[in-house]
Amino acid sequence: MQYPRIIASQMDLENYEGHLMCTNCGRKLATRGVYGENVTHWIVRGKVYTRKLQGY
Repeated sequence: MQYPRIIASQMDLENYEGHLMCTNCGRKLATRGVYGENVTHWIVRGKVYTRKLQGY
């Protein structure tokens, strides 16, 4: 999940430092890193529900 490719988010990812954690249970949802020159989060498979947005 590269920041320049994200269309919408409920979190302020630009100012978020570190791994993405669940606000309810505290489990790690994604690991933060850099891919090329983009800040990236690698999602932990099976921990996150994702869907493709329609109309974009």
